[in-house]
Amino acid sequence: MFALEPVITARVQAALAPLAAGWTTHGHAGSTGERKPGKAPVAVVAFSDARPADVRGQAATIDAAWQVLLVASRGAAAPALVDAAIAAVIGALHHWRPGAAAERQWEPLRLSGVQSPAYPDDGLLGIEITFTTTALYRGQP
Repeated sequence: MFALEPVITARVQAALAPLAAGWTTHGHAGSTGERKPGKAPVAVVAFSDARPADVRGQAATIDAAWQVLLVASRGAAAPALVDAAIAAVIGALHHWRPGAAAERQWEPLRLSGVQSPAYPDDGLLGIEITFTTTALYRGQP
């Protein structure tokens, strides 16, 4: 599942590149975890959760959820900056098929949620956009 992170991160980075704000994009699992002040606006791609969608015999279809966190420094331009990024990310990821990752074919991503981050910071404006995708996992015969 985590093999999807760099694939999704690259897609988000390409979607945000044309925006004038200079978005920094990285994956959560591949980062050092260091907070680097002054890096906003930033987009972080992170695995959220997974659950079985269908289990039959030797195979299980898994729904995996991925979040894109968009964060900008608060200010007069922040709402328009984040709104433009929201449109770019949804436009790039909704119904996009990531294809093969870790020898598994993934179905098109589906927008499944948009919410405020669980950890607000007074100096930042942020939003989490969640997408799900599905792949087949095979068990024992």
